[in-house]
Amino acid sequence: MPNSTYPSPTPHLDGPAAPRHRPPVGAWLAGGVVAAALGLGVFAVAVLLLWISTPYPGDGPGGALHIAADLWLAAHGADLVRDRTLAGGTAPMEITPLLFSALPAWLLYRAGRHALEDGGLYGDVEDEDPSEGPYGGPYGGPYGGPYGGPYEGEAPAEADPVHALGWLVAGYLLVAGVAVAYTANGPLRVDILSAAVCLPLFTAAVAACAGRFAPGRSAFPAPRTLRRLLAAERVPASLRRAVTSPHLPGVLRAARAAVVLLLAGGALLTLLALMCHAGAVWRAFPQLTGAVAGNAAVLLLTVALLPNAVVWATSYGLGPGFALGTGSAVGPLATDYPQLPHFPLLAALPAEGTGATPLTWALGALPAAAGLTMGWRVARTAAPVRGRRDLARSRRHTLAAAGLAACACGAVMALLAGFSGGALGNGDLARFGPSWWQTGAAALGWTALVGAPAALLVRAWRLRGGAAPVAPPPPAGAGAVAAVPASGGLSVTAVTAGEREDAEWYSTASRRTRWAALKAASGGLMPDFEPVGTGKDTGSRAGTGTGEDAEAVDGHEPDPHAQGPHAQDPYEPLPDTPPPPGDGPRPGPYDRT
Repeated sequence: MPNSTYPSPTPHLDGPAAPRHRPPVGAWLAGGVVAAALGLGVFAVAVLLLWISTPYPGDGPGGALHIAADLWLAAHGADLVRDRTLAGGTAPMEITPLLFSALPAWLLYRAGRHALEDGGLYGDVEDEDPSEGPYGGPYGGPYGGPYGGPYEGEAPAEADPVHALGWLVAGYLLVAGVAVAYTANGPLRVDILSAAVCLPLFTAAVAACAGRFAPGRSAFPAPRTLRRLLAAERVPASLRRAVTSPHLPGVLRAARAAVVLLLAGGALLTLLALMCHAGAVWRAFPQLTGAVAGNAAVLLLTVALLPNAVVWATSYGLGPGFALGTGSAVGPLATDYPQLPHFPLLAALPAEGTGATPLTWALGALPAAAGLTMGWRVARTAAPVRGRRDLARSRRHTLAAAGLAACACGAVMALLAGFSGGALGNGDLARFGPSWWQTGAAALGWTALVGAPAALLVRAWRLRGGAAPVAPPPPAGAGAVAAVPASGGLSVTAVTAGEREDAEWYSTASRRTRWAALKAASGGLMPDFEPVGTGKDTGSRAGTGTGEDAEAVDGHEPDPHAQGPHAQDPYEPLPDTPPPPGDGPRPGPYDRT
């Protein structure tokens, strides 16, 4: 029995149907492998160069490669464990040189961008209808048949950024797993549990940044699981509105500005400390080693730890400070630490017992400036146009945005503080660096207490002299329309200009004009009859105005809002209504050319 409802596929005009384009899964997987191998290779080359130039070769090239793999894993946040200590046990090494982390992060970010570019996945994927093909076929055919179905032998490619980045992360973790197995034994080995947690988190975070912040993408689609959770009824409406709010990017930009300013202040403090103690920093190199290769290794490690020093100095400026061992504290109000080994960065520490000084109190300007910057950015988001109160957000929403930005700033600073510190051994060396929760709480407190009032003040300043625009009075005779409420009484509401245009569009005269245009364009297919209620026997031409479709009397238009069982609602569109008169009448589906 022939299928008359669904026509058979139509052959393509240019020949056979195009083959199916499969997602380049192999290329994505290979991209992750190459990114991990490049990072591991850079560390191996640097360590081998130092091993070749040192007069103490140690365990040979195998030991050098082992150290290179250890450093590469430590750059991802994995903890190292040192055997053969003086006490005869093991000692953890948990401090991650942040500059070492920049290299694998950059390589993985670049690999993520190339994976999205090769797969053709750049663009506003959430703004497109996934059920439409590139040429409008509602069933996704590559060229779209006349009814939207794919041609024979064709199938759409099923790929999205999440899948592409997932295969990329899988390839990267494959090489990381081999490195973990290679460094599981030895005098300096990786902690397997720490590597199993930190490596997937690091790679997933960088891959997500590659999909979200890469050029050419205005949005990164959230995973389907997250979208379903947000759409669930048990999710609070306030949380759903906060996550899907169009003002959320502006709030995050304000938090980013505060974090950048805090870190810039920490970098300035680090630079000033190194300049003030330049002599002690220079003398620390020969006290550690006299060989050229040894000095190069110390210099490389010092440069790699500079970002850590910046984060520590930022915590110092916020107030909590940092620790240099169990029971020690280095802060703006008090400094107390034990005897430390010679190292260039440790030589730049402030002297012990230093109390509050005018310079110390001046450090409060750093978090205050960050809070003011955050408040200014939040106010610009809350009041985007000067003097336009109708476009501005309320004070309550402005305070909520400032609080959300402060929370984001505190979370980022807590993450950086926790990632930059750790243990260098047991006992007194079990705590080095700032406390993550104290640093995050201090950043949250400073930005909230300073940023929220600043946001309100800047918002008021941007809206000074402005007033909410008042709608112009309607013209005489058309300023109000009578609507019939459910109770049967009359309620008068003002009609705006757009509503008046809609009323004219749905008026009887306008409908008849469109009907005549459609009839003329049909080529005789439409029957020649008058709408119901226009006959001479209806009494409408007598001027009663009570017919189903009363016509004009003495040149006046009938009232489309007249009461009665057949009164026409001017705001209710008719089915299949042509476009407004400005666009002209559209021809029917069976027009004759």
